[in-house]
Amino acid sequence: MDLEKFYQAIRNELRLTNYLAHQDGDAVNVGETFTVRFQLWNDASGALGPHLAQIVFTNLRLTVRGTEFATPLQNGEPVEVATFSFSDSHLPGEESTTVDVEFQAVKNMGGLEDLLAREEVAVVTLEADLDLAQYFRVRMVRAVHEEISP
Repeated sequence: MDLEKFYQAIRNELRLTNYLAHQDGDAVNVGETFTVRFQLWNDASGALGPHLAQIVFTNLRLTVRGTEFATPLQNGEPVEVATFSFSDSHLPGEESTTVDVEFQAVKNMGGLEDLLAREEVAVVTLEADLDLAQYFRVRMVRAVHEEISP
């Protein structure tokens, strides 16, 4: 496997989802704050067998860039770009972690488009380090047999 395919295979084990975790009232209105929860999943197997590499990610961080429609808040203040750490710093296979990001709604899309689409509130970049010590740890399981006399 070449290095690029290896990198893509490792990267494909990460899955990022998001959903609205908090809003004031029934809808997000211009000027109000709302919270988006980002959930990061490590879809790699738990690697319980001795022949499987353990894919564990560390130093999990999400960089959030605001848009014309919403601005991320850091310590309650609007910022253009902010980086947030996930609640867990260590993400083994078959597990997930989250981070909540607060935003302020800046403007509405308006017009017919507003009826057909949602506003793009952020562009995010996910970064995580592969725990190389875990990945390259060699394991071997073997049964041991000895004659036991009565």
